[in-house]
Amino acid sequence: MAVGTRDLPFAALAGQDRPVLLGTAYLLLGDRTRAGRVVDAVLAGVHRRWSRLADPRRTALLEVVTADPQTVRLPWVAQDRFELVDGGPVTGRAPSVVADLAQLPPVQRTVVVLTAYAGLAAAEVAALLDLSEPEVAHATRLARFALGAREPGRLSDVALSAELREAVPPDLRAPTDGAQDVANGHRLARRGWG
Repeated sequence: MAVGTRDLPFAALAGQDRPVLLGTAYLLLGDRTRAGRVVDAVLAGVHRRWSRLADPRRTALLEVVTADPQTVRLPWVAQDRFELVDGGPVTGRAPSVVADLAQLPPVQRTVVVLTAYAGLAAAEVAALLDLSEPEVAHATRLARFALGAREPGRLSDVALSAELREAVPPDLRAPTDGAQDVANGHRLARRGWG
């Protein structure tokens, strides 16, 4: 699918940032399908509002971390009105960190994913989440302590970042050309959603 000249900046952003957005959503939600839906909806909405956004990248990341996956509806995907989710145990080393993240309070989970996985500095996380830097530092310390209590190697910044990267399925980390996100944004606009 060809991307029109007008959509090139958005396609570049979507292609470059989709893996980080998907990985962040997956680590926060613990479910690849819901993570994909959230990121699809967020990017389609960013495309629709592109010209009105001062910082589309920041907007996309903020919307991913604050999205309620239960309310995400994609007009281009036929889906049931409810979704049954198997609550079975997560197995294997890489996914265990996802299960451990799910045990953290939402703010702690979000700050540790944004810093250790997405690579944001504490000041960027504070600005994104409208928290003070001391609040971010405190939440990060608590999250790292809880994660380290389950697996002492996670106390190392390098080890935790590597474990989070490994936990994200490889297909969610793959870069794209952004063309599908452009098409989804156009569908959203045509249907008057967002």
